[in-house]
Amino acid sequence: MDYKRVLAVWEITGICDMGCKHCGSSYKKALADELSTEEALKLCDELAKMGLERIVISGGEAIQRRDWKLIVNRLKDKGLTVGLLTNAWSLDNEMRVDEIIGAGVSRFGISLDGLEETHDFMRKEGSFQKIMRALDLLRERDKSVVIATTITKKNLNELEQMKVLLKENDVKEWQLQLGLPMGNFKSLDSLVIDPAQMKEVIDFANRVSKEEDNMIVYLGDCFGYYSFQRLEVDKINYKKLYNKDLEENNFLWRGCAAGRETFAILPNGDIMGCVTFREKNKEFIEGNIRKRPLKDILEDPDSFKWINKINKKDLKGLCAKCQYGDECLGGCPNPRVLIEGDVYSENKYCTYNVDMKEIEGKIDKVDDFEDLYMKGRILFEKGNFQVAEILLAKALRIDRNNMEALNLYSQTHFMLKNYSQAIEVSKLILEKDANNIEAHREIGLSLCKLKNEEEGIEFLKKSIELTDTDYMAPYHDLAETLVEYNKIKEAINVLVEGRNKSEEFKKESQELYEQLVG
Repeated sequence: MDYKRVLAVWEITGICDMGCKHCGSSYKKALADELSTEEALKLCDELAKMGLERIVISGGEAIQRRDWKLIVNRLKDKGLTVGLLTNAWSLDNEMRVDEIIGAGVSRFGISLDGLEETHDFMRKEGSFQKIMRALDLLRERDKSVVIATTITKKNLNELEQMKVLLKENDVKEWQLQLGLPMGNFKSLDSLVIDPAQMKEVIDFANRVSKEEDNMIVYLGDCFGYYSFQRLEVDKINYKKLYNKDLEENNFLWRGCAAGRETFAILPNGDIMGCVTFREKNKEFIEGNIRKRPLKDILEDPDSFKWINKINKKDLKGLCAKCQYGDECLGGCPNPRVLIEGDVYSENKYCTYNVDMKEIEGKIDKVDDFEDLYMKGRILFEKGNFQVAEILLAKALRIDRNNMEALNLYSQTHFMLKNYSQAIEVSKLILEKDANNIEAHREIGLSLCKLKNEEEGIEFLKKSIELTDTDYMAPYHDLAETLVEYNKIKEAINVLVEGRNKSEEFKKESQELYEQLVG
């Protein structure tokens, strides 16, 4: 497939010397079917051949595998930048740190999940102090360190103190990621933060990004979406990393990168878009390198179908009618899969979703149809189609037969690119009024957006049959649609008919008419 994969995460073993309470993999011992040394080295060669730039070695605890140095050294020799994700339990030893650096690791990711009491509770007694020693040793060797913190209710209120601690230890990069109920953490799911608390984390990252010139705070993919505060964080990070400014819209969420820019390798050679999906691994495993070459798995059109073939119309809840749905596609799939059960579920951990649900709760308490309808119309005219949809939906629960509200509701769905819903509402209108111009028009335009060209054009033709000189918009819509499908002669005929019918339309359509007739 036509994607440039730049990063892979490779869990080289299940061996682990901790057994953390929030571990997503529940690894403890080596898996029975882990790749042999020969298979692992062959995979290193394949990764290099496909042009991969960076790789993160993980586990378990990767350096517990007996041949980890051979793997890291091969990757380095092949030109890859090698990072190590570690619990740092054994990195309080100078010889061990030098051994890891000497093997070829240039970047370290160390997990720190709170202040000492919290961190040791989640991981292992004594591990906090070992990390502090490891940070000293890595700083002395001028090595790049990213601290990774899994956010839970246990450490949410410790973030400010952690920032001070990291500054004192000259940590310049800090990644915040969401703790999700998988692996060991399923038994402590009461510690998973609530959706509304996502904003606290984003606001914290935003403030630190602005206040601390020498610290970059990365927000994991679960934290979003379409929040100005989140966009600011990414923009500031980019400026700190590359000394360049870009507009916020360059940092809008464009969909999950799993399988597109990144992929994961499990200890047995299974290939996945993201290691998080191991909980549902049969559904998300794309192949195994023992059975097929890595290149074949990654380039197979059937690989990563769960993300490459998903459409907004497949989503559920607010995600199915969200104005950002076509690009966002529900945000990071992890909360949806692990909390709601499937990749199509509504993402209740999206901050935009949280905001809209809060607004919906307030609107739900209003029972005055006229108030709801008028506010919906005002917001529609201002371009706030998302909240207009919520207002009109509630209004129509009070009076399902109000034609003005139904027409506006259909138009609102169209503006939100909810074309199937726009058609559904317009068909309800036609059941009550078979000659409703707007309903024919909305169905026609929506069908064309859904690539049902012929049927869509027929509905648009019906709308101009029904219209009169007081409302000529259907003529313009039909002409533009015909142009879009390269039916220029038909478009000119529609314009001529409309121009003969209305002097006002003749003025309004002059520019398009001149373009078409030359």
